[in-house]
Amino acid sequence: MLFRSMHEGSAPSERLNWLVETHLRQRYQVLHSHWQGLQLGAASSTLPPSMLYHTLIGASSLPYANSPEAELLGIDLNDPDLVEAHADALVEMFLRPFVPVANRSVTETTVAG
Repeated sequence: MLFRSMHEGSAPSERLNWLVETHLRQRYQVLHSHWQGLQLGAASSTLPPSMLYHTLIGASSLPYANSPEAELLGIDLNDPDLVEAHADALVEMFLRPFVPVANRSVTETTVAG
């Protein structure tokens, strides 16, 4: 679904309209709403909720959508450790600012400084 949406999203069409209305709009709206709620409870985030959806999709999928490019650069996208590190980095970048320090483990707060 993700790759189809990336391909279909590159040019206006009836298929794109259908895809957005049938599969994407509701998810986008839920994510938008959650992000606004997180922003209200956090110190700050300058990423507007309207950009979160595309930022997450791009950050999570681009290496895999452009896997031939990654392979030419020597990146093994089939390496489970790399996949895990990628997922962890996304959580760290997008969600860590919204987790109150009191809810982090001792290790996290020690490592984070």
